[in-house]
Amino acid sequence: MKKIFILVVATIFMITCAGTAFAGSVDYLINQSIDYYRIMSRNAATDAADIVNYNPAGTVRMKDGIYLNVSTQYLMKDYEFEVKGSELDDLGQRTKYTQDEPTRILPNIYSIYKKGKYSGFLSFTVPAGGGDAKYNEGLPFIQELVQGMVSDQSGGLAYADIRTQSFEGSSVYLAGTVGGAYAINDEVSVSLGLRYISATKEYKGFGIFDVVGRSSGSIVLPNQSMELDAEETATGFGAIIGVDYAPMDNLNLAMRYESQTDLKWKAKVTTQELGSAEVFVDGQKSESNLPALLGLGAHYDLNPKSYITASFNYYFINQADAGTDSDDDPFTQDYDDDYDNGWEIGIGYGYRVMPDLELSGGYLHTDTGANSNTYDDFEPLLDANTIGLGLKYSPDENLDFSVAFATTYYD
Repeated sequence: MKKIFILVVATIFMITCAGTAFAGSVDYLINQSIDYYRIMSRNAATDAADIVNYNPAGTVRMKDGIYLNVSTQYLMKDYEFEVKGSELDDLGQRTKYTQDEPTRILPNIYSIYKKGKYSGFLSFTVPAGGGDAKYNEGLPFIQELVQGMVSDQSGGLAYADIRTQSFEGSSVYLAGTVGGAYAINDEVSVSLGLRYISATKEYKGFGIFDVVGRSSGSIVLPNQSMELDAEETATGFGAIIGVDYAPMDNLNLAMRYESQTDLKWKAKVTTQELGSAEVFVDGQKSESNLPALLGLGAHYDLNPKSYITASFNYYFINQADAGTDSDDDPFTQDYDDDYDNGWEIGIGYGYRVMPDLELSGGYLHTDTGANSNTYDDFEPLLDANTIGLGLKYSPDENLDFSVAFATTYYD
């Protein structure tokens, strides 16, 4: 039995978002391999083990053998936003916030065993979340929370002069997938997979402020402090089905559907010193589901050296909205009712300049489903355009090395 090992080793990816690392829509991360960055379209690919994620039914079109695909990503996330027209302006408080904490490691591991009409596959991925966000100057949420608390306690006669603050948050969804595919005939194959997700979100904040009288402008209570240290965890299962159709030797079409993953979140509060305010309740349960996804793809070989490919993904965000939203709770787990379903479309081109070297590039447009009614400190999701470039070097038939670079421009 012939064994084929494919090792994908490096990427550099520039991005300017705050909470997630190149989200496809809301929580999803569509960037699940280096080969994806190289061309921005993998939904109908049949050439490497990362298709476990993008075209699982296509795994039976690979040659018999064992495949391994390992990659990691480094994401630079320089983000800045400014709040205007709020009470913070009138009080002379900070209104501009920045963060540049990168995601240093974002791993993807895939393996396939293919024999005859059958294939089996395993994967470890980070399908959502994907990193930290550190705001050394804090966030508007903290200032507004403290201002409201001080105003309520003083009957509107005092305000908070915040001297220092910081906020750090993270969101990571770890997933393991197992499944298999079967070739019904030379043209059609199908697949079925089961995915388990374990997710964690962490929130840490700190600040020191003085309570100042509105009429006198003098300090009433100096050196007041606030602190928050909490996390939420959830687990869930989802199914993934796929169909691959090859009507011609040089054309491949594919579809996959990822079911909604129901996630029941539980809060754990380590520290919550926010005066009379209570953001989390220890042990409180909530629900925020990972939306279902429909992926479509086409791959067309122009000649033995070049090919074009296109992919379309649709995210069923409205179906994942599990409950009533609260304007008073910035950590509300349910998707905001104002979200639309998200979608994205990618196109790519690959060219083999030498027998052992392929160059490729692609473009992706993302409509997250977010709008001005959904933006907040923790989900400033924006529509985006992404360009990716990369190369794949194959020193022999059993080994590939890939490297890619991508940059995203947000509307």
